[in-house]
Amino acid sequence: MDAQVSFDTEHSFFIEIPFDTSGVFEGQEKPFGGISAITYSGHESDYYLLSDGLPARYYTFSIDPIKSLSIVYKDVYYLAESQIRGEGMALSGSSMFVSDERDIDNVEKTLVWQADASGKLQNIKDLPVRYYGEMYDNSGFEGLTISPDHKKLFLAMERALPTSGCRSILPILEYSLADHSTKTYWYQMQWNTKGNGISSLVALSDYELLVIERDYLKAEDRNEVNIYKITLIEASKNNDSDCPQSGEPVLVPEKIFSFSQDLKLGGQPYKVNNIEGATFTPDGQYLLLVSDNNFGNKGNRTPTQLVALKVTKF
Repeated sequence: MDAQVSFDTEHSFFIEIPFDTSGVFEGQEKPFGGISAITYSGHESDYYLLSDGLPARYYTFSIDPIKSLSIVYKDVYYLAESQIRGEGMALSGSSMFVSDERDIDNVEKTLVWQADASGKLQNIKDLPVRYYGEMYDNSGFEGLTISPDHKKLFLAMERALPTSGCRSILPILEYSLADHSTKTYWYQMQWNTKGNGISSLVALSDYELLVIERDYLKAEDRNEVNIYKITLIEASKNNDSDCPQSGEPVLVPEKIFSFSQDLKLGGQPYKVNNIEGATFTPDGQYLLLVSDNNFGNKGNRTPTQLVALKVTKF
């Protein structure tokens, strides 16, 4: 049966994480920020929050949405491959998967990494060849999630490849962890300005995903964030194509939630920020979302937002 997801805003919450939360790397304090992904650690109420800053790192926070979204900072961990600019994160047993947003200074580097329990990283190099060296800078695999059976990863780029002839249609990749094969599904973007795009994926089942689209409306100086649901149907017959072939289905998403301008969460007015990461709590009662404060660029000490949407149907 297909998952039906809806949210109760009256029993939802949001909180801000202070900008000056920090960690220490090689004797130097590194500011907290740039959060691009969140995932449950598998231990008690601990969650990992992945930063896209350098050196590559993720933070552990204890988060309890039942207690009006209490949050406690616990630690920061640095990845062995310090030049990764992390965007997506998923866990499977003792393995951690991290996707890279792609840095124009090193176009050939790996886009997805796998870390074992010791922290040692290995490259995943068998994605379709067109994704290496062809992406826009800072527009790599923003979306990364793992299926509930832990047999496959789902990946989505923020924007289409520069060579693509169908700029509003993005590929969503299904990557088998068993045989390393890849399937491509085509997704119809719902954006307004064609500036940003997909910022996060969350698996509902082995064939259903939540897709979070984010767009910045410059004229209005505000973010637009919507949550969509898709069901993966027929995959593309050609993994080397930038666009769907004639007759291939294009997934048109169903909007299930909008961060509207007049939105209230828990009775409090909420202005959505730069949402980039999302995950369900292990009991499925809340969808947690985090924003990227871009490290307060241009002198703006924007706090990181953590949102807990109460799930009413799943």
